[in-house]
Amino acid sequence: MPRPNPFYGHMANIDCTANYLPYAKNILLDLDMTHAIRPISLLSILLCLPLWLTACGGEPVGGVDNAPLVTTETPENNQPSTGESTGEPATETNTQEEVDPPQRPPGDIILGKTTYTGQCAMCHGEAGNGAFPLFINAVEFEAIEDVTHRTMPFGDASACEGECATNVAAYLVSLISISLPETPAVEPPDNSTETETETETETETETETETETETETETETENENNSGDPSQPVTPALPAQCANPQWVSGTEYAVNTLVVNREAAFRCVIAGWCASTASWAYEPNSGLYWEEAWEKVALCSESTSNGNTSGEPTTPNTDGEEQTENNGAETGTENETETETEPNENASAPKAVSTVIAVASANQDRIGLSWTDNANNETGFAIRRRTNNGAVVQIHNAPANSTSYTDANVKLDNQYQYDIIAFNAVGSSAAVESNQVSLVTPVTAPNAITNLNATLNNNQIFLSWSQADATADTIAIYRTLDDIQWQQLTTVAANTTQYNDTNITTNTTYGYRLVAINTAGESQASNTVHVSVTPIAAGQTLFNQHCAACHSASGIGGDLFSSQTQTAWLNKTLSQLETKISTMPAQQCDANCQKVVADFIWQDKWNRVVDIIEEKITSSGVRGVRLLTPYEYANTIKATLNVTVNSEDLPSARFDSHFKYPSQSSQGLVLTDEAAAYQQLAQDIASKTTITKHTCSTASCRQNAVNKLGLTLFRKPLTAAQTASYSTLFETNGFESVITSMLMSPYFLYLTELGKWDAQTESYRLSNYEIATHLSFSLWGMPPNSTLLNLAATGTFSSDEGVKNQAQTMVNDARFAAHVSEFIRYYANTYSVVDEKPGLSTDVIAAMQQEQTEAIHYLINAGSASFYELLNPSYTYLNSTLANHYGLTSTAQNAGSSMQKYNVNSLRGGLMHQGIFQVSNSDFSATSLVKRGKFIRENMLCHMMGTPSGVDPDTITLPEHPITTRERWDVITGPNASDGQCWQCHQLMNEPGSALENYDHAGRYRTEESAANDSRVALTIDASGILRDNSGFNTLTQYADARALSEYLAVSEQALSCFVDNAYRFTTGQQTDAQSENAINALQQDFIIDGDIKTLFIELASSPAALYRSDRD
Repeated sequence: MPRPNPFYGHMANIDCTANYLPYAKNILLDLDMTHAIRPISLLSILLCLPLWLTACGGEPVGGVDNAPLVTTETPENNQPSTGESTGEPATETNTQEEVDPPQRPPGDIILGKTTYTGQCAMCHGEAGNGAFPLFINAVEFEAIEDVTHRTMPFGDASACEGECATNVAAYLVSLISISLPETPAVEPPDNSTETETETETETETETETETETETETETETENENNSGDPSQPVTPALPAQCANPQWVSGTEYAVNTLVVNREAAFRCVIAGWCASTASWAYEPNSGLYWEEAWEKVALCSESTSNGNTSGEPTTPNTDGEEQTENNGAETGTENETETETEPNENASAPKAVSTVIAVASANQDRIGLSWTDNANNETGFAIRRRTNNGAVVQIHNAPANSTSYTDANVKLDNQYQYDIIAFNAVGSSAAVESNQVSLVTPVTAPNAITNLNATLNNNQIFLSWSQADATADTIAIYRTLDDIQWQQLTTVAANTTQYNDTNITTNTTYGYRLVAINTAGESQASNTVHVSVTPIAAGQTLFNQHCAACHSASGIGGDLFSSQTQTAWLNKTLSQLETKISTMPAQQCDANCQKVVADFIWQDKWNRVVDIIEEKITSSGVRGVRLLTPYEYANTIKATLNVTVNSEDLPSARFDSHFKYPSQSSQGLVLTDEAAAYQQLAQDIASKTTITKHTCSTASCRQNAVNKLGLTLFRKPLTAAQTASYSTLFETNGFESVITSMLMSPYFLYLTELGKWDAQTESYRLSNYEIATHLSFSLWGMPPNSTLLNLAATGTFSSDEGVKNQAQTMVNDARFAAHVSEFIRYYANTYSVVDEKPGLSTDVIAAMQQEQTEAIHYLINAGSASFYELLNPSYTYLNSTLANHYGLTSTAQNAGSSMQKYNVNSLRGGLMHQGIFQVSNSDFSATSLVKRGKFIRENMLCHMMGTPSGVDPDTITLPEHPITTRERWDVITGPNASDGQCWQCHQLMNEPGSALENYDHAGRYRTEESAANDSRVALTIDASGILRDNSGFNTLTQYADARALSEYLAVSEQALSCFVDNAYRFTTGQQTDAQSENAINALQQDFIIDGDIKTLFIELASSPAALYRSDRD
């Protein structure tokens, strides 16, 4: 009987000494006997035997000139040589013959080698990570030629079939030639009808005789004990062997070890097979080939008849009588027969458990196990553990119906893996392994070094700083000449607190910062200090040219070098002196000249040192995390996995109406429904991405794949623990499971903006990777690309200037314009889905949306990028559909189906004159001056309106004469309506909303409207009005129509400041508060002056409120 291919059951449990050589031998025997009908054995040998030999310390031999030759011992024609069929003793007990070598497949070995070397070895050589096709059931095998042709991605040999594939197979076969070690034949289990031969030793005969005598004596005694009452059944005592332990699959059993399984006792014959996890093959009394691994020594069923406790089965003799087998010897009692009791047909070993998961506790001091119980007849569960890939040891027996266990007997810096075996009196299930868990002592990067100071004296720069963190190993000192390119000057011991830089030159400004380093990584950079080295001669020359006439001993401005002047400046700084000099009437002395003069006076004439003390950052943003918006989620999946997410499948954005933007961090909670939606999304995305097909055959390949994906999805490098966990998941469940798991991780779903403590600013500065993420999402609305991640890794963002320079680069990318377009959709309240309504088709709606998008893209990419042009550009984008809808007949005649830029008059062009704005802020069949006016107040002037009073407008009695929509709302919400409770707010909304009444609910321009109380009457629209300040008492401007109002808002300080506030909310998910207002106020003042949207986003991305964070109460 051919042995089972070990790859069908032992792929994950290989042991060289116990398993490899027997398996190798058996596979070769299998090949020799059945290669014509089981080519899968050939495939197994070709692909895996070299791995065995390498793992066991051997090397494959042979090659092009060597054919495989296997010599072993086997009965002729694979027939037993024991005389089994006749019941007669065999005439020969051991015949040694040479086995014919396996047949090589046809083909040219030399050509096969050429093809393999050129096109296969890169993936399937020593350095490759490619794996051959999975092994399949022998009944459904594929010939190796088919595997080569159909599944391998040949580069320029796309037609490698037929002869090509056959040649490759021939070459692979030629690589294998194994001389098997001579091993003594293992005596088969005593289950034949042979009698003892004459070659049996005298000792064996005597032993058997004694055994027979003892058996007969015991039988007689039992018969005597029961002879008094023939009606009583004979109850034999169970043999002593039945007291041995229950057999457990995968346990390491030595030769002669006794176990119990399936109501019998067994002795281990071949240790390698006894320890196998392939229960289907070697489970005692059950597996297909158990008789080759075990010897049955006793029956353990109390129902055994006739007192037979020897464990030997009975078989009929040639005369039709039952005869007991006992190692081939006669029992000496012809009339006694023994039969083996059949086990209960309903009794069976329990089913194996599934989904065995091991999870380390947060404190790394215990490991929790959980599993799914798939049986209803188990007695219990054997829990076994393997430490650091060592031997499997049983640590606990859990009771029946258990589904969890906590292992507290674990230690740090060890790796553990578990398996669970269900068992009962009949037998045990297969062992099911858990994932591997590593308990690692956490090591974190050091804290940032604080209080770095620099002093220039005697042609050297003296650096000093506070003691580094106790976990630091070394300190790296970096120097820069331009605050962009930083070079490592040197490294010093971690306990060092000062350093002298003597390699300096005159007329140069040096910047310094420090980084603490340990095995976990680098700290955040320290505060940055600058020192200017100014030549005395240059300073003296410039002072004489521009200052000496007034500020010498005889000058009218006072002697700068007198003791009185120096005393007056004792408590002042160099920066203050530079500011003072900048106010002097020296027209030919520019900023650089002024700095050189200040340094000359300060250092060379007053002998003052340059103590650089960085001013504390007085503004900081909110420290926390923020959930990705649906827009950001979709962009991230597209950028990282190249999968397009349907917006309808995404959880809806949640944000308060007064906040206006979906990035609102306080609303970013993932509840049950959202979690289910994200899980379904993750599974769908993982199944669609092409990288799920990625396979790895080595641990390093899996780790590299996991680290690469983790850096992309988590936007920072994985920790060692994360790499180990996801690599294990990759190995056990495949790469698709890794993707799904990462997409459900909070490190993916949330943007972390926590930073590290910076003592100099008394706030948390974002890490380099957090800054890369912040820049990418605030300027592009998507995750950082490889360029940004590389800049983060090299420390570019450790300086505020480095952040600003990168932001300047990013706003000139087309992705910035697309992101601004997304911002404007929420700023203009045009983000909601617009449905068809009277006079408005889906084609027109789509064209209106594209009009806004194209106008924003042009504004940012080719226009002035100014707030003024956003509102009043004198152009718009149209196609024939939209031009016809707008009533622009002449334009429609020339326009095609695609959107084109057209210059327009004052009735079109600009945010409030775009159709999508007008229809989004209207009702179904009528305009809504309240909605439009509320938009101007809240979104453009940042004046949040109160809650509606709840008065139903339909209950108000209108005049009998025809009135306009504007007049209707004045009646409903005016000072005389509802005791004036509505007018307090509506006086601020009704008039600016009325300015847009020339545009109906479908965005078409009109000069008349139907009366609000009589549709038969047409009334002229009055779009003029007054824009009041937030108090309602003061007039900001008077306007004639929507264009006049738009032109005023484009230069309004209030509107410009509000736009900055909107941009801050959109990019950070936070509102301005007391700790961030200084930075935002500064940005507002700058934006009021130039109104440049690009500059605004650059300054926002690099402002203290973005880079520095602090906790809020």
